[in-house]
Amino acid sequence: MIIKIVIYATQALALFYVFLMVYFKNGWVRLRTYIPTEHSIEPKFSIIIPARNEEKNIGFCLLRLINQSYASNLFELIIVDDYSEDKTAETVKQIIKEFPHISISLLAMSDYPKVKNSFKKAALKVGIDAAKNEWIITTDADCLRNEKWLQTIAFFITDENPVFISAPLSFYSNKSFFQRIQSLEFLGLIAIGAACIQRKHPILCNGANLVYKKEVFYEVGAYENIDGIASGDDELLMHKIHEKYPHEILFLKHPDAIVYTAACDHLSQFIQQRKRWVSKSTTYKNKWITIILILNYLYNLSILACLILAFYKFQFVLVTMWLLVVKISVEYDFYREVLKFFKQRALIKWVIPASFLHIVYVLFIGIYGNFGKYKWKGRIVK
Repeated sequence: MIIKIVIYATQALALFYVFLMVYFKNGWVRLRTYIPTEHSIEPKFSIIIPARNEEKNIGFCLLRLINQSYASNLFELIIVDDYSEDKTAETVKQIIKEFPHISISLLAMSDYPKVKNSFKKAALKVGIDAAKNEWIITTDADCLRNEKWLQTIAFFITDENPVFISAPLSFYSNKSFFQRIQSLEFLGLIAIGAACIQRKHPILCNGANLVYKKEVFYEVGAYENIDGIASGDDELLMHKIHEKYPHEILFLKHPDAIVYTAACDHLSQFIQQRKRWVSKSTTYKNKWITIILILNYLYNLSILACLILAFYKFQFVLVTMWLLVVKISVEYDFYREVLKFFKQRALIKWVIPASFLHIVYVLFIGIYGNFGKYKWKGRIVK
């Protein structure tokens, strides 16, 4: 009797997972690739870049922004130095001297009241408070983008009239096995976030490529009530804006809108990053998100449990194989669509090993990510 209950439960979880992945895939496919059309209307942007110990990256980041095809008088760059212990500030000051025709501001968090935990939110708030333009763009100091990035965003705003835009990200290097596995998972998360936005049930986004109206940021109370944790300057803000503007949150699906960032170099760095991402999951107001996360966790747990039971009951060998076939099949189908857009079709051959590693990863980080503190930018936060 107990065996039957376990088998039925695993089958139900497998059906849920199939439904979930089909839901994500269809949302991604239905999200049309944006076709830019030129306009005489030219939105003005304030690009906010919080930076801590980014001496090696900030120069390349700013040069890519300075060389945008969008008119330089239509955007400003605001770099917020978050107590850097290297030459981040000096690098920014040098670039300001070299490009006097570009509006670049350097703000120092040391000039403002100290915060205890939500350092990035505080830095972003300082930058947004100083912003002169209607539209805020947040990005990271270790990111790169092509010259049409800002122009594509401007055209999209004029065509679609959103109040909040999430845009795609990708890794700029996929040379090692570790980078390829990370890239596959990362692109999947970006696509899931896009699919849910398309269906008007936003869950995920990434603060390295976000655009929103400054007045809307203040209208929803900025980071009020979500500043108790270090993470969440992206997703939790999006959830707040969605409550007030459920139909004006959009995803910009276009190759020129992609921002490129780096994969983690080491496993320890990867774990700390994912712990930071998972840490905000317990603060979601939308309980459906929590339910989805729990069921997804239970599905991966059921695969491991059946694998263990297979050593005692042969029938669980078949159940385990069936669960793995289901998981790999739906994930392969999902990634096949996602990788087309990102022009990363070569990563499809890594879906099978990634699916196996994903089980261990979900079970570990799902628990570890919700307890204790983690290291971020040289700080211990929670």
